Amino acid sequence: MKKILTLIMMLVATLGIQAQDSWTVAGVSDLCGSFWDPADTNNDMTSEDGVNYTLVKDSLTLEADIEYSFKVVANHKWGEEYPSSNYLLRVDESGLYTVTFRFDAETKSVGVEAEKIGEAVIPEKIWTIAGETALMGSDWKADDSANDMTKQEDGTFKLVKDSVALTANRGYMFKVVANHSWDINYGADGMADGDNCTLTVEADSIYNVTFTFDPESKALTATAEPIVSEEPIEPVIEVDTWTIAGVTALCGSDWNPADTANDMTMQADSTFVLVKENVTLVANTEYEFKVVGNHTWDINYGADGVAYGANCFFTVEAAGVYTVTFTWNYAKKELLATAERTGDIDFGDHLFVVAGSFNDWNLSEDYKMTLQENGLFTYTIESIQLDKNQAVEYKVVDIVDAENPVWHPEGSNLVFSAEKEGNYSITFAFDALTMQASATGERQVELHEYTAKWVNVERWDSVYAYAWTYNFETYETTFFMGEYPGKLIEKTSTTELYGEEFDVYTCTITSEFPPQNIIFSNGLPGDGNQTTDHAFVDGKVYSEVAPPVEVKMNAFGYMPFSSKLAMLITADMDIKAYYAAGNSSNGELQMVRFFGKAPARYGLFLVGEPNATYSIPTTFNTGGYPTNLMIGSVENTNVAASADGIYRYTFLTDEESAGFYEVGEEGAVSYAGMAYIESPYLFATNDSGEVRWNLFEDIETLGINATKDSTASHDTLFNLQGQRVGKSFRGIAVRNGKKIVVR
Repeated sequence: MKKILTLIMMLVATLGIQAQDSWTVAGVSDLCGSFWDPADTNNDMTSEDGVNYTLVKDSLTLEADIEYSFKVVANHKWGEEYPSSNYLLRVDESGLYTVTFRFDAETKSVGVEAEKIGEAVIPEKIWTIAGETALMGSDWKADDSANDMTKQEDGTFKLVKDSVALTANRGYMFKVVANHSWDINYGADGMADGDNCTLTVEADSIYNVTFTFDPESKALTATAEPIVSEEPIEPVIEVDTWTIAGVTALCGSDWNPADTANDMTMQADSTFVLVKENVTLVANTEYEFKVVGNHTWDINYGADGVAYGANCFFTVEAAGVYTVTFTWNYAKKELLATAERTGDIDFGDHLFVVAGSFNDWNLSEDYKMTLQENGLFTYTIESIQLDKNQAVEYKVVDIVDAENPVWHPEGSNLVFSAEKEGNYSITFAFDALTMQASATGERQVELHEYTAKWVNVERWDSVYAYAWTYNFETYETTFFMGEYPGKLIEKTSTTELYGEEFDVYTCTITSEFPPQNIIFSNGLPGDGNQTTDHAFVDGKVYSEVAPPVEVKMNAFGYMPFSSKLAMLITADMDIKAYYAAGNSSNGELQMVRFFGKAPARYGLFLVGEPNATYSIPTTFNTGGYPTNLMIGSVENTNVAASADGIYRYTFLTDEESAGFYEVGEEGAVSYAGMAYIESPYLFATNDSGEVRWNLFEDIETLGINATKDSTASHDTLFNLQGQRVGKSFRGIAVRNGKKIVVR
């Protein structure tokens, strides 16, 4: 029991220590005193709450319009630093400053404040060209005074390098630095800390190279003039030593051209060979390398024997210990590598497990990692349900010594994050050679089959289905059968609705989740060519067909009407429908013949045979329809009195008459299934207060078919605007509902 208690206490202590990361500012020496050194404890930040960290640097001399760069680094070593790109500090005035660096350990946000506390004299800078040895005589040395530039009368700086041997089509790289330090440097396009500038010549020769730098625009250029001679001059590059430089796992040093342990030996056939024994390699990893001459990058060859070309690489199929042989044929420019497996990797005495938020940081051997052929230790969670963006924190722990577990990494926890909600399989991997851990997840998708059917009430020649889901958080649309019009679907059966037979079309969707919405169409854009949007329900039959609307006329053969369903009004019907279009110049209500799809609650004035009953078909889709003063009342509706320039009229009927009457102060009721008029016009009425109205067959010609006027006789004349005219009128008029010519 004591041993278990000790283990638990040590685990708690270990986790507690790991949570206390140290944070250090690393950057240019003008800010930090050291040059990008994460181990400089003089730049450690402090915090009172373990979240908000600060570092104050006093009396720093800063120059206006210079970008001073830095990062905040965890635990005195590169690997976790913020932000991902360098943070830049720029001041508007040169002088002495107090600089305060800030860091939020939770959000990982970085900030800086600079307060001017005094003046400072900024001495003129020394500008130096640093670059490759072949070009500059030294390898990227910022403090090589031999490459200092000279100020010219126009304020620019110049450096001339004489008799430089250059090779054609080989880019020679360089930059300009200030005051023999990399704190301030400029490269391509005058960018601070930018890419290297490149000088390229078209022919092998000896050149005089001139560098020019403008400190105002930061423009840096180089020109190369060949030395003119009666005899051709070719650069002579003698190679005493060929060396393999590459990744550490292969060469024991990281791309170090001066590593003599990787020098090649000349063979009898003038080729060069290097044999590396006991090299530990893992499967499916690209091991990169090149060959360099004279321990410098000035002469190097890569893939396909190209000078300054891409890196060569090779892979092995299984992890193990190998003997690697490099062969370099300088004459043919052939660089090869072969690897012969000689044994298994000895990882020593280890027992790796995965611990994390998924198992409450349990160090049980139930989570033991297994060595794979590729040399990685792995453990897989077969199934874990995660929300979108849910994080799974983890570490790899060596518990071979249960009382002293070793956590990898030492600092912050590693994180696997789910891109979408779902069930995941997560594989944790650990490279015991590099001590690097990683995790990959695969979302397990279970597909389902969803169906929807459409009764082709429109009798379209072709039927398309279009289904989608819209995410209001990401503003993204998922299409299940392509973008509009979607997928052409097939007829699968027929069905009978209200005495008619219709074709039934079926669409099938295979997906993890059903769509939210679906519409059907004939594949063409525009109103009338598609259904309304429907909420998708698996297995549902969509028809949008409702029973016909039954309408009974009053004793006079007309009445205002409205329906909860959209109605289809056609010219071949026994009943006529009119909408309230407006008023004439003499104040009479004018109603115009309506054809097409009337939306639900659309008021129409119906004219038919007295006391006859009619069936009006319903429809699913309404296109454009005219503005209508007649308002449907599909339920009993209280209609307020006319007021504030709005006039309201309800339909009243008795044994002797039927018509529209203005609503009085007490208000009125428009009964269910009827309609009332709401208008900005005060309509003319007859002696009994009934609105006088006209019926027109056509809104354009205003041909008058009937006139409702209790004061008019059968011989009364009307003009084409529905206005009564006298006997002196000449022209086209209407009498008894017919057009005549009055001469």
